[in-house]
Amino acid sequence: MAMNRYLLTIGLFLFYQLCDAQKADTIIITKAYTCYYSFELKDPIMVVYNLYHGGGDCKREGFSFKTGELKHRSATAKDYKGSSYDKGHLANAEDFAFDCTLEESTFRYWNCYPQTPTLNRGIWKTLETQIRKQSQHDSLLILCGGFYDDRKQIGDGVAIPTSCWKLVYSHTKHLILESATYTNTDSPVRSDISLEELKRILLTKYGIELQNWLH
Repeated sequence: MAMNRYLLTIGLFLFYQLCDAQKADTIIITKAYTCYYSFELKDPIMVVYNLYHGGGDCKREGFSFKTGELKHRSATAKDYKGSSYDKGHLANAEDFAFDCTLEESTFRYWNCYPQTPTLNRGIWKTLETQIRKQSQHDSLLILCGGFYDDRKQIGDGVAIPTSCWKLVYSHTKHLILESATYTNTDSPVRSDISLEELKRILLTKYGIELQNWLH
């Protein structure tokens, strides 16, 4: 039953994408978000979720990251120990604090990747807070992920994204409110990225059709 609730493996990806290890080979669907995951990278490539009136009273104390059904195909706490990298959420935990079960479901290794503390606790967190504030009066689609342009790793083969990106789309205004990349460094730099460029990178490098989410 747990497998049916949380994990959906799409074998079709494997059929024609084995030539590129960075391609998303698994889609993980939860009640809170959808994740495009790479077994080779042991990381998410993209996470997508809708947000309206985000935030709430649930507390994250006592929550810890789990491998879920990915088990040995996932990062673990051991990989992060002593690495100096944070476990950076993609689907933000506080966004789902209106439902403690949903908030807890964001604590999965398929929903995080290694982020520098400066990025995770700095401009990335600031953006998450701004998005949650915007969601109080707007229905949002949030897409975020990482670009893996080198072979840097922590632990047992967990890839470190060279940069992280986020796109925020307003369902009510039919507008893109944010589309930017952030270097995953000790001095993060934000850069705008066009929708067309984001589509091109996700399709050619990772096999993801962004248009499936943006109508």
